[in-house]
Amino acid sequence: MVATVIGDIDIKRADNFWRRLKGLLGKKCLNANTALLITPCNSVHTFAMQFSIRLICLDKQGRIIQVVNELPPNRIFVAHRDTYEILEFSTQTLPIDESLVGAVFYL
Repeated sequence: MVATVIGDIDIKRADNFWRRLKGLLGKKCLNANTALLITPCNSVHTFAMQFSIRLICLDKQGRIIQVVNELPPNRIFVAHRDTYEILEFSTQTLPIDESLVGAVFYL
């Protein structure tokens, strides 16, 4: 578990080609206290996924630069140009407050 501005999160890393390629494909759901960290990353898709996801885009310093509270299945998302990594969450988590943009994500 990692302490973050939105609470303690179990973060799974997708930090190589094969893990980034697979992402959440094949998953039926994502636990509410779990996130997938895709790094490096500046875009994601939800093709062939069965559920919507929430996104937090982080820069190289770990600051939140963009929040997406619902990305439905079969969509493409291209992040802000300064995005270095993207966290994917279940929509079972509480909506992420957009006022956190600019805050450091990790405590």
